[in-house]
Amino acid sequence: MRSLEKRLDTGAPPKRTLRVASRPRIVLVIAFLLASLWNWGTIFSSPLRLAVSPYSQRSTIIRENATIQWTACPDNSTFYCSFFAVPLDYEAPSAEDNVVIAMRMFPATVPTSERLGSIFTNPGGPGGSGHERLLTTGPLLSEIFEGRFDIVSWDPRGVNMTTPRVSCHATNLQRELYSLAHDSGDLDFNDADIATLNKSLLVTSSRAELLTELCLDAVGDKVLRSVTTVHVARDLDEMRKAVGDGGLHYWGFSYGTTLGATYVAMFPEHSERVVLDGVVYAPEQYTSLLEHGLSAGKYTNGVFDGFISNCVSAGPGRCALMTSADITAAQLSSRIWTLASRLKTTPLPVMHPSNGGVPSILHRGHLLSAIFSALYRPKSWAALAEAIVHAEMGNGTALAELSGAGGSNWEEHRRNITDAQRAEEAGWGFEREMGPSEAGMGGFVWRCSAV
Repeated sequence: MRSLEKRLDTGAPPKRTLRVASRPRIVLVIAFLLASLWNWGTIFSSPLRLAVSPYSQRSTIIRENATIQWTACPDNSTFYCSFFAVPLDYEAPSAEDNVVIAMRMFPATVPTSERLGSIFTNPGGPGGSGHERLLTTGPLLSEIFEGRFDIVSWDPRGVNMTTPRVSCHATNLQRELYSLAHDSGDLDFNDADIATLNKSLLVTSSRAELLTELCLDAVGDKVLRSVTTVHVARDLDEMRKAVGDGGLHYWGFSYGTTLGATYVAMFPEHSERVVLDGVVYAPEQYTSLLEHGLSAGKYTNGVFDGFISNCVSAGPGRCALMTSADITAAQLSSRIWTLASRLKTTPLPVMHPSNGGVPSILHRGHLLSAIFSALYRPKSWAALAEAIVHAEMGNGTALAELSGAGGSNWEEHRRNITDAQRAEEAGWGFEREMGPSEAGMGGFVWRCSAV
């Protein structure tokens, strides 16, 4: 079966054999490690992601043997949503401490008599929103299975619309300002200078400690300790029972493979069909995030080689970096790292970022970030090549957009409204429930209300 990640253009870059690493390769490995740490951090700092569209006439679905009711989602009535409560702590359950999981379902398209059950899917991260991702992948997944399954995903603990929501910043404005204030332009992981490397590592460590303290202050230790893969696996088993299925059908991508492997280890008797796509080596994620980042990052070099070789093969006219058919892969790679060195000593000013960000300074870290992000999606390689050429000529606008330099959508950020207010404006029709759960978890419990 063809990897779904390739069809959806998501997930980790394919693995390749690593050759002896040169210094630029070491930099890419470090970039991967930092991105891995950031992915773990997104669960604590990502903005609420909501799609907005007018309500259609609301309808409901109740499946046979199910204990939850699906209601047409307010952002797209071809999907159905539900909010499902589970214990905050399975080892010490309490009526006062619950997690309310935001679920989304793309229903089977065949007649009820031909429906085969549900397939749960997790997009990875950790910290990826299944609610958001299913909006684009749900119909494709359904088509793959000939419409015979409900395709179900959810926002895992701490993520997006699942509550208590783990957000270390009250508003998107605060989140963006924090990101800009801690831009990594002053960091240098070139190990030729041990003193510089040590300083960069210490700065990174201090920033991680600061983010941890912000999260503890905003959410509390009790909630943070509940946001674990083991708890999410138990949530998945509760959802399996709630939708009325016997055994679990599951398709997980990237970190979602760690979740799937954890579920199978905990509930082998309930694991009917489990697909692990873009497999992450789970033991490293459990024992050492550092080792996980370094190990997984090694394969980033191979994909970067693929970007270079494909550009050479495409030639002039199809890859902007190929100004001549005589340019070799080695020359092309050297050219990119020359730009990286130049941006380290002479960053580029970007006055009007096309993504709506604030005027900013484009440095080497932004180039590495743009490259790393593009390696996930080969269809973006042409745009990356063009952005690099523009940066070589002194125009960093396109590279700033690819890397996120300067943030984005500042007109919206200036409103400085909370995630709860944004959810209301998006038309989810949530009602806040005051009660013991809020006092115990420091969060909000929301329910879909009729409109």
